Amino acid sequence: STPERCSAVESDIFDLFASLGATEEQLDFQVLYASARQGWAARELPENPPAPREASLDPLMDTIIERVPAPPGKQEKAPNLTDQSPRPGLQPCGKTKPKENI
Repeated sequence: STPERCSAVESDIFDLFASLGATEEQLDFQVLYASARQGWAARELPENPPAPREASLDPLMDTIIERVPAPPGKQEKAPNLTDQSPRPGLQPCGKTKPKENI
């Protein structure tokens, strides 16, 4: 994508949110640029996508942690289910149980 196209899409998203009655806080949304197929995300539009060895979804995960509030209630450290898969495109998944039931 070109910077111009990305800017146009960002404006369209802003206009959509505004037309739906979004709050000021909601209109201050974080923009990320990403390719799930190539396995990368970035906070700034890269001139060239990262090479596969350098690709990372860390900016996406960091943004979720920074901007999405934790659910109410008891906070425990969640198990890490995001270990890097040796096969791109496949993500590990699992079911967790409360500590008391293990």
